[in-house]
Amino acid sequence: MNEWKPIETAPKDRPIIGYGLYEDMGIIQWSGGQWIYQADGCDAIDHMGWGDTSYRQFISVTHWTELPDAPEER
Repeated sequence: MNEWKPIETAPKDRPIIGYGLYEDMGIIQWSGGQWIYQADGCDAIDHMGWGDTSYRQFISVTHWTELPDAPEER
């Protein structure tokens, strides 16, 4: 299981799971100097629309952890 780490140590080159006091938990991505999260049915992993209005700023993010590996296909 992954551990939660302070957001200051988070990588800014890939999506991660973020936790914040107001937003709770979600998949977030660093973009344009801020953490953004899924909104309006879009996802930071699938659609990295720099400046796209489908994203919202994840304001209170305090901790992060890695995304889990995808399940193995059988």
